Amino acid sequence: MDIAALIDDRIRRALRALRLPFRARLTQLNGAPGLQLAQGQGLAGEQAQAVEVLQQFGFSSGIPEGSQLIVLPLAGRSSANVVIATEHGAYRLKVGPGEARMYSQEGAYIHLRRGRVIKAECDDFRLRVKNAAVIEAGRGIVLDTPQTTVTGNLTATGEKGDTVEMTANVAIRGDITQDGGIVSSGDHVAGGISQTGHTHTGVRPGGGATGLPQ
Repeated sequence: MDIAALIDDRIRRALRALRLPFRARLTQLNGAPGLQLAQGQGLAGEQAQAVEVLQQFGFSSGIPEGSQLIVLPLAGRSSANVVIATEHGAYRLKVGPGEARMYSQEGAYIHLRRGRVIKAECDDFRLRVKNAAVIEAGRGIVLDTPQTTVTGNLTATGEKGDTVEMTANVAIRGDITQDGGIVSSGDHVAGGISQTGHTHTGVRPGGGATGLPQ
């Protein structure tokens, strides 16, 4: 055997000893350790046991069973397998060019849409802020809900416009302190007595005072 053939043979044997990247289907996921460990079955019969799932820093996802995995043997060694990509066609939500979605197995999602639009959909939305939450809206904010509850103080300054306007019936339980006048097109009832429709007793000509309104 000549030198060239010998070299080619050794190269082929070395390549056969290397484990190439392969696709697998997830059968079990262990999320307890610092890094998630996946167990899967390769499409060509390869086994993936306790393989580390590498994800981008700041983002963590629990991969559902049956997901497709791309397993990469580092340096071609099975003992150094890592999962570098995952996908599950049954749960993936479609996006348009230039868009992105973060979604869960149950269908909750945050969608970054074209036109600089962000859409979120879920059953319950909870936002926890330690100090202050600020929302700046150039046109307005619409709360389309049957009930809005504020547990702390509420201040409406009217700094962005001339008035603070409410189109609704208002029920207040507590005292009211008012600085400035009140203009009303309707009646005021205090203690069951109408301001516009009450009568007085003890009316006499001259400078005498009337009785209390009733």
